Amino acid sequence: MSAVTSFWQVFYTKMEAAALETTIADCLVLVIVATASAYLYNPGKLIRQADPTIAKLFERPQLGLAGVRRVNDSRNIAEKMEETEADVVVFWGSQSGLAESLAHRLGREMIRRFKLRPLVADLSDYEPQTIALIPEGKLALFVMSTYGEGDPSDNAQEFVTWVKSRDVGASALKHIRYGAFGCGNRNYRFYNKVIRDVENCLDKAGAVPILPTGHGNEAEGTTEEVFVEWKHMLFSACKTKLGFTDHDAGYIPSVKVVQDLTAAMDDAELYRPLAAITASPMISRKAPIFCAPIKMRHTIASYSDKSRTCAHLVAGIASQRRVKYRTGDHLLIWPINPAEEVETLLHMVGLDETKDAILRIAPLDEHMALKVPSLTTAHALFSRHLEICAPVSRETIATLAAFAPTAETQSELIALSRDRDSYSEFLANNHVTLLRLLQYTQKSEGMTLWRNLPLSFMIDFLPAMKPRSYSISSSPVQSPREISLSVSVKPTPLVGKPDVLIPGLTSSFLSGGISRDEDMSRLSSIYMQVKTSSFKLPIKPAVPIIMVAAGTGIAPFRAFLQDRAHVATVGHEVGPMILFFGCQSEDDYLYKDELDSLKHGPLVDRLEVVPAFSRSPDHEKMYVNHQVEAKAEQVGQWLVAQGAAIYICGAATMATLVREVVLEAVKAETGWSMDETEAWRLDCKKSRKWHEDVWSETCK
Repeated sequence: MSAVTSFWQVFYTKMEAAALETTIADCLVLVIVATASAYLYNPGKLIRQADPTIAKLFERPQLGLAGVRRVNDSRNIAEKMEETEADVVVFWGSQSGLAESLAHRLGREMIRRFKLRPLVADLSDYEPQTIALIPEGKLALFVMSTYGEGDPSDNAQEFVTWVKSRDVGASALKHIRYGAFGCGNRNYRFYNKVIRDVENCLDKAGAVPILPTGHGNEAEGTTEEVFVEWKHMLFSACKTKLGFTDHDAGYIPSVKVVQDLTAAMDDAELYRPLAAITASPMISRKAPIFCAPIKMRHTIASYSDKSRTCAHLVAGIASQRRVKYRTGDHLLIWPINPAEEVETLLHMVGLDETKDAILRIAPLDEHMALKVPSLTTAHALFSRHLEICAPVSRETIATLAAFAPTAETQSELIALSRDRDSYSEFLANNHVTLLRLLQYTQKSEGMTLWRNLPLSFMIDFLPAMKPRSYSISSSPVQSPREISLSVSVKPTPLVGKPDVLIPGLTSSFLSGGISRDEDMSRLSSIYMQVKTSSFKLPIKPAVPIIMVAAGTGIAPFRAFLQDRAHVATVGHEVGPMILFFGCQSEDDYLYKDELDSLKHGPLVDRLEVVPAFSRSPDHEKMYVNHQVEAKAEQVGQWLVAQGAAIYICGAATMATLVREVVLEAVKAETGWSMDETEAWRLDCKKSRKWHEDVWSETCK
């Protein structure tokens, strides 16, 4: 009996060992198979690899409004210049589209004035180190914008990082001759910092400037005039220092426009933004441009100034399964020009009868990218693809004069464009768009139409339609298939005639500035795109946060609080929060009921809201920076002792005042010098505990 028992014990022991060995082997095989499958279906996720198309992530915000770069194009700028036989390269770094527009204008002028072949280059399209390979004798021009706290545009980040690095030797660029122009805004603390940094770095690397760097200032609206003056200096330097011959050939179109009688209407691009047409597969997959309806829109604030409104909008994305957003992200909106403006301009230039004819548009230089679809209609161009409501520059008026329908009109336009001061006075008293300028000439000429004005001229001189950015005011935790926005309409008064108001294109459209029924239906075809932002909550919900906002700057904080309310509801610890909110009165205290519900509900004893009323008869006049200053001791302790994160969202002037107050609070808490306090702030930025999302006070 004992022998039998011993036999079976040995047998079972061996079987268990075999089974264990088999199980381990099977598990190892399963792990290997799972890992391999994950890698095949998600390449680069498990093992970080260099992506040859990574630069596309840092493209211009418009994602190709100036056209699409072919996939097989070289990322070596020297090779590209050789391929295109370019004499000059105009690099641009643009966040809003202004610097890009100026760069393309500069390229066209190089053709017209000197018969040179320019290459207008998006900085993100090329490896920055290849700039050192540009052959001697070529000219490099840089047109770059600064935004936020001295930050480069998205598409210029890689270049700025490289040019400021130690990789650029002291004489690496000694054969490069260059010129530079910056687009900035004095309302921001680091006015034109990017172009100043680039200029210093180029000089240290031995590059030779052929003229002083130009600095545009959007705060005073002088960028256009400063650019024109800088451009004239550039052309003078090109003649005297580089020996270029000035031909001044007048207007030379960059595109050819013909009616295509063979194309079907279904082939024409009438509605989609060019960025959606030309976006690379990676961009389309990661951040698709999509069309979504506005499911809800209602007014959430009233003002003593009846021209102002503020609306809460909700876009439905239930049908857009690829579209995802995170708390703190932005939503880019492509606007539509007012129907009345479109129809009137079409009539004014004699295109109303052929507005729906299919047009084929092609660049006269095969290496130049289009800024509008290649197959479209005049109506679509004026409605969705060109900014017909944009201001008209003095330089555009000078070129426009050549197409004037009468000699009297031509003389008037020449006189208007000749003198800077006279034109500035004209702008102060007139809302000048292309349509309004053409209508202005009719005052003395009757109803003379501009039938000789070529469509190519309008494509060349009108800016491409660009998207406007809005902070998303909803959280995907609460609204995963809806995106909400807080949109303020605040028309800009003319300097010389305050009663004349210039409406913001997108904000008026979204907030209900359009009243005709046929126009209201257009809200079902709004093109938009989620843009990732670094304006994010701390990973740990227990970290205290300080939020400072004015007006619609409260939008991302509404989403923040929704996130933290959800965390508290499911039983996790939430850190203390304080929200400073500036508004005029109780009438524009945005989301007050929601904030009260959160304070007395899921965020009870966790959230403090401190309003600042600037025009209320029931409250002491106070701006948001004053309220922050009143709680300076608490702010300083939270930031220094408790490791709180601070967020500022709103107009640039407000952010500057708040920043100064906060730094004084930290300085008082620590006893540091101001230099030490500023160094601490920069460290906080690097560790993502200091965030600013600010903008200039201009209408969208």
